[in-house]
Amino acid sequence: MSSLEWIRPSNSMVLFLMFLVGCMNPDRAALRSNDPAVAGAAPITSRARNSECVPATASGVRSSTNLRQVAQVSGRDQPGNSQSATLAPAGISPTSSSSTPTLAAVPDSSVKLRELYNQAALRFATIDSYVARLRRHEQVKGKDQPEELILFKFRKQPWSVYFKWLGQTGNGREVIYVKGQHGDMIHTLLAAGDMPLAPAGKHMALAPDNVFVRSASRHAITEAGVGVMIEKFGLALASQERGEKRFGPLAYVGAAKRPEYDTSLETVEHVIPPGVEPQLPRGGRRWLFFDPASHLPVLMITHDDKDHEVEYYCYDRLQYPVKLDDLDFDPDKLWPAKK
Repeated sequence: MSSLEWIRPSNSMVLFLMFLVGCMNPDRAALRSNDPAVAGAAPITSRARNSECVPATASGVRSSTNLRQVAQVSGRDQPGNSQSATLAPAGISPTSSSSTPTLAAVPDSSVKLRELYNQAALRFATIDSYVARLRRHEQVKGKDQPEELILFKFRKQPWSVYFKWLGQTGNGREVIYVKGQHGDMIHTLLAAGDMPLAPAGKHMALAPDNVFVRSASRHAITEAGVGVMIEKFGLALASQERGEKRFGPLAYVGAAKRPEYDTSLETVEHVIPPGVEPQLPRGGRRWLFFDPASHLPVLMITHDDKDHEVEYYCYDRLQYPVKLDDLDFDPDKLWPAKK
């Protein structure tokens, strides 16, 4: 057994250290939103308590479908409960395809790509903080990890993230990171089974570059949130507009109806060449899905060169503007030491 062999999704630090972004995944609890259609809903405010998360049924399982259906996948056609038409129904697992869609770029692809980026960047520039539900599924070190359903809070200044695991996987785990504060450490409240001999509720702190942290997820914690998705899309687009082939081709492929959302999403396909991303040494393909109402990317799916899904990050129940302050990201205040 290797030195890391004991770190397993069911009983290890891997789960409590997997925070990214990217990101995004299911089950058992749904964020309260401003939408009265969500049962018992009340607006999310800063320092949302556990009671502000209402349970949802753990009914769905991800299913494999024909890859042509990345644009439109069967299995989740129930209407959503949402504050906008693009929010996913509570408690229903997202469905994704298992192979690559054969989608062709529309004639005005380059114009539309620039429009999507500009709209997303302009909208995100107006958002200081937001709260969302993150559904995430990742492949780490060649192994598919369990799906996760996470309450996610983000603040731009100082750059801050908060995660609380809501589903069966890692239920009750919390993670906080604020750049330059609290020792510049990632603070974690362990869930049951996260670490041998460590009880649920134990507070731990690790550096962002700790070997356990870096080996536990596909992305660093600083890559969490929709802002990084917009930034990377913009870099690849600017490169393509300069006539470079470094990042691989981007194409606008039209509006796609996804089972996670009630309305169609503007879809971008990115073919990633070998060697561009360390996590995709032989290249792959990625799809970004933009909400036409908010103009933000709310779903990202990545397949490797073998057409296997390695990243699924779905943000729904997105709420902004919200007031988040230092107390929302202070581990000592949120998790006071037991006397």
